[in-house]
Amino acid sequence: MALDPYLGRPDRALPLHSLAGLLPTHHTGTTENPDGPGGVPGLRLLGIDEHGLHIGMVGTDASATLTGPTPDRWRSLLDKHRAWCRENDLTPLWDTAYLSEPEAAYRAKEAEWHRILADSAWLGSGLLRRIGLFHTVVSPFCLRYWFDGVDWKVELKYEHGVALHHDELVQYLTHPSWGLPLRVHHRHCECRPCDCDGGRERICWIELAPTTQHRGGISFRFRSTDRDRDHSAVHAKLVSSGAPKSWLERALPQHQQKTSETAAV
Repeated sequence: MALDPYLGRPDRALPLHSLAGLLPTHHTGTTENPDGPGGVPGLRLLGIDEHGLHIGMVGTDASATLTGPTPDRWRSLLDKHRAWCRENDLTPLWDTAYLSEPEAAYRAKEAEWHRILADSAWLGSGLLRRIGLFHTVVSPFCLRYWFDGVDWKVELKYEHGVALHHDELVQYLTHPSWGLPLRVHHRHCECRPCDCDGGRERICWIELAPTTQHRGGISFRFRSTDRDRDHSAVHAKLVSSGAPKSWLERALPQHQQKTSETAAV
């Protein structure tokens, strides 16, 4: 998984922000922490090499590799994160091979939620392995997603006039050979070949349900913003983050054209 160093919080680039959000910690300060361990309980740092930073889950063979920074940069970021933990009364839990007491207590307390996550992991994993579809088959300028305990919710936002290509995306995701065991359960489409509605915002809903006994599904919301919506600020942020020009020409063609014309003057 590649991490873009230009993205993240203003005071914390995405690789460092990811370390803080993923690596588990235990609060040891004087104030009580009722939420349990920070980060992802049970996640462990497996090592850093030329391929990236490797993480895994205690008691399983599950693993992932975070790429982007160089090995030396990863080590520097990890040192910086450890220092931040010390300053905030947080004890790192990511170095041991076993589940710590705070993590075990948290898992026991939230056993039902962990069962739900385990039952739904097939779909999250399947989407992650097909993440490239969301910038190759379709061209939204913004994508948001979340898990509500039952289904994955995915919202894609498009500049007005950009083709949604949602049928093509669904065809890839439900393909019998390289797709997922999913079928279209519900569909509501507002696509039109004209601006006969005054160029208002349009929303297409497509819900996918499993074809097997698996738990969960995907609820897609494809939003085509209204004709007069100004995305200049979004475009500028994407440009500053290093977004490729070829992608900007697909996702925000109107704003990209305006920028190119202004630069040519």
